[in-house]
Amino acid sequence: TETILIIKYAYGGANLFKHFNSVTNGPMYSSLVSFVSTNLDYLVSKGYEPEVIGFCWMQGESDSFERTVVHYQKHEKRLFCNIRSSKPTQNRTDFSFQHIEIICRKLDGFK
Repeated sequence: TETILIIKYAYGGANLFKHFNSVTNGPMYSSLVSFVSTNLDYLVSKGYEPEVIGFCWMQGESDSFERTVVHYQKHEKRLFCNIRSSKPTQNRTDFSFQHIEIICRKLDGFK
């Protein structure tokens, strides 16, 4: 049998440009990377051999306003590129996000 674990990270009221901005090291981006790293290290310490195979991104309502939607696709693409090139944990250099699948969903009516 195969064990499947999901590391869920969510934060309400945040937007991609300000909070998850991987270029300016937005507070939620830094927290996301740290959260995933801590959880991967924890799984290893419990004897698991985790393999990261995917990343799911759900566009939030804070990104549906005209002022944020204009550049949303550019920021989203940059976020995904930076996640794929990041090191998920400092303690395990064999982890890689380079080839993970990314699933992206948006709110209804979001253009």
